[in-house]
Amino acid sequence: MRDPYVYPNSEVLINKPGITEDDKLKEVEANYTSMRVSHIIENPLTYLPGPKHLYQLFSCPRGFTVRCL
Repeated sequence: MRDPYVYPNSEVLINKPGITEDDKLKEVEANYTSMRVSHIIENPLTYLPGPKHLYQLFSCPRGFTVRCL
């Protein structure tokens, strides 16, 4: 049975940018992660996060998955 969460004839998860090549998706994800980490380092939290902030922190990155939780 075909996995409904991957592109046809591929093992790449369906994603909002529409990237179907595994190597390209890994590159884009690595760049996105690097940008997010840099942003967190340059803008550290100055307060204790509440439930809303924790949800945002642990939610899926925009553009890379079909579904979150």
